[in-house]
Amino acid sequence: MSSAVEGSVPVSRRSTDTRRTHRIRKWLAVPKNLLHVGVLTAYTAVVITVMCFHEPWFDEAQSWLMARDCSWHDLLLVRPHYEGHPPFWWLLLAIPARLGVPYEWGIKSIQLMTAVFFVWLLIFRSGLPKVLRIILPFTYFVCFQDGVTSRPYALMHAAMLLAGLSWRERDDHPWRLIGSLVLLCLCSSYGVVLAGSITMVWVWRVWRQHGIRGVLMGSKPRLAGWLVLLAVGLGITALVWPRPNTYDSGLDLLVDSPLPSTWQMVLRFWLCLPSEMMFTSVFSDVMMCFASISAWEWAMMAVFSCLVWAVFFHLAYRRGELGLLIIPYAMMSVLGVRYFAAHHEGIILGFFIMVLCVLCRDCPLNMNDVPAWMKTLGVRASAHMSNRDRTLCINLGKFVGVLLLSISVYWNVYACVADVLYPYSQARALASLIERGNLQNERMMSGWSRLPATKEQQQEWQGAYCGGGDNCIDFTTWYPADLIVANPYFNKNLISNSPDDSSYLLWYQPAGQAKKDLETWKNEGEPALYFTSFQPFFFNELGYKRADYIEVQYVNLVRPWKDQYKATTCSVYMHRDVYRKVFHKEAPNTLTVDVDIS
Repeated sequence: MSSAVEGSVPVSRRSTDTRRTHRIRKWLAVPKNLLHVGVLTAYTAVVITVMCFHEPWFDEAQSWLMARDCSWHDLLLVRPHYEGHPPFWWLLLAIPARLGVPYEWGIKSIQLMTAVFFVWLLIFRSGLPKVLRIILPFTYFVCFQDGVTSRPYALMHAAMLLAGLSWRERDDHPWRLIGSLVLLCLCSSYGVVLAGSITMVWVWRVWRQHGIRGVLMGSKPRLAGWLVLLAVGLGITALVWPRPNTYDSGLDLLVDSPLPSTWQMVLRFWLCLPSEMMFTSVFSDVMMCFASISAWEWAMMAVFSCLVWAVFFHLAYRRGELGLLIIPYAMMSVLGVRYFAAHHEGIILGFFIMVLCVLCRDCPLNMNDVPAWMKTLGVRASAHMSNRDRTLCINLGKFVGVLLLSISVYWNVYACVADVLYPYSQARALASLIERGNLQNERMMSGWSRLPATKEQQQEWQGAYCGGGDNCIDFTTWYPADLIVANPYFNKNLISNSPDDSSYLLWYQPAGQAKKDLETWKNEGEPALYFTSFQPFFFNELGYKRADYIEVQYVNLVRPWKDQYKATTCSVYMHRDVYRKVFHKEAPNTLTVDVDIS
């Protein structure tokens, strides 16, 4: 039988399959190739394993809900103004979301593909030193923050790395680099800044070598590519430009002290972020403008950052790529300071990986890159050492280097283990609580944000309203994330008081909306579930009786950040009648109760 089947296969096909199999075996027989396959396999296994335990949090739920529930018009033309991101990531998520793929399967499959693609490029195409190709995939931002957590940053890293791979042949094959930069623009607003500044360096080099005639007439494909990139960049900039009523334009309401000046934020970019991306863990996961830094922490981060800059300045100067290192980073440090958050530090790491890729493709790292003064010191020191001592010093230096690179690997292990052992968000627990009591059709309400505000701040917000007097602003469309992270598990919006029945956060408030909302909610009666922090006005303002509710603490969260963590308890004010329905017993005569819904 087997011979008959074999005979039915054309000889040319059998020979092609044999040659292909032989090439694969020959390629795998090379130890470094087998090592690289092992690294990629291990990375994929780690990400998939942690993904199985990872509960999606607000950013992930918000993106999925917009991809699933937004009209195409709003998704493409409205939401980018309030989210600050191009819609490309949401369009990718819309494929599984609108085909009915379950939430976690859909969003995590898209994320896994982008993360593995980036790491494949990093391992097999980047040309970085072998030690970096082995260690970098398991660092905190590459593996956990931008691998396990579903956001567009892994795709953005891939776009930056593709740009680095295309940089050397940019004039011979301009569309390779143009395509990479267009993808970079589509991934993030920071990508627009980086792509624009990289193109500025490119245009300047052509101008310097060939003059204005070389820019305009030297290469028609290159000029066409620049014009396409300009159109894409300007279009996306117009698309994501914040509208005046966007919540993030009122960041000063969220802090008691004044926000840092632009120059202070720029200094943080240069003296803090190169250290924070791999070596130090000073910032928590907050907006960078909210982070408070002691003098000792400033000094520590400045030392590590200056070392990073010294290495990259030296390597870039030797290879004539100083402009590619400085100009994009300077542009991002000025244009990106206001909204930069700690979880964006991975973008800084991706940028340095891109630059290092360019430097290594120009000329692989070698002993000629060691500064002359260091060689002189080394020769003088080694003259007084035995061969054994010299070998020991060399190995000690390698060990220290690997140890420094492994700091971020430790963060990654810490975060992955914490994510496996403890809930990262309340998404699954809350969805289980709602399903357990069959509460999908009950009225569930989210509280709102009441922020202290002066008269001047109130005047900045058209239609600002303060139900508690005249020293605050009520943002009734800015509510807690609890029901938002649960919404993707259900086919209907759970938030009864969301504007226009939106399942996601709008990030804006129409003029006069607060007063109208509070009046409406007063007439709707007490909700079954009320998600809010306890302040008397959240009940008194609407005529609700606190005694009718019991605070149900339903899950304890542990959210890791590098080697730090934040532990919180999630709770909901549940009407006592609903408690009886869900747990089949009377609510205890207390204000608070812990429940186990596992």
